Amino acid sequence: MFSLDSGELLAIIEADRLGQLRTGAASAVATKYMARRDSSVLGIVGSGVQARAQFEALSRVLNLKLVKVFSRSRGHAEEFARYIGSRGFDAVVAGDYEEVCRGVDVLVTATNSKDPFIRGSYIAPGMHINAIGSNWANRAELAPDAVLRADVIAVDDVAQAREEAGDLIMAGDAVWSRVVPLADVVVGRVRGRPSDGSVTVFKSLGIAVEDLVLAKLIYDRAVREGRGVEVEFGGVFR
Repeated sequence: MFSLDSGELLAIIEADRLGQLRTGAASAVATKYMARRDSSVLGIVGSGVQARAQFEALSRVLNLKLVKVFSRSRGHAEEFARYIGSRGFDAVVAGDYEEVCRGVDVLVTATNSKDPFIRGSYIAPGMHINAIGSNWANRAELAPDAVLRADVIAVDDVAQAREEAGDLIMAGDAVWSRVVPLADVVVGRVRGRPSDGSVTVFKSLGIAVEDLVLAKLIYDRAVREGRGVEVEFGGVFR
């Protein structure tokens, strides 16, 4: 991270963890503005570090009563459920993709799957979905009929989504009339939830400004609390 004023190198920050945190934070913002206000049951597909970051962020904006987890590895799902329990929330392991969707208010897909696994028939009216796993044009977690269930689809950036959001690209041209920038939802230019029965989707891809904002928050906190390691750098960056 460099100073905008002088170009001075301010900090070097480990990017993988930062990426997990900013992806979770983006989903939390989308959920705050697009999910039903009474949402209390969360479903998560996936059990890796991104899935954990999603849980941590969403637990800050939802009044959670239950978290349902599904992973292709039963052992990993059980371990994740125990972790959620250790954070003070009730958690159960679902048996398959359809079961993890059943009865949930908010669904997260956080996998590295190449092929879509959430079908339109799994999605109930009123559900909000954060699809974060795929960021390639030829990969998707949501099947086309699931995407087409959505009344509003928010993305970090529409132009980027047209190039990288396989979930949306595979759904065809008809879907793009429903795609809006998440920023427009946050500032009120677009209603994130037209009605309680609407299905809403946040297709997360991530943009650089999210990393920069979080990096600045981390840097300011580290300076304020005297944390991190100070390193002298010589020479000039060109």
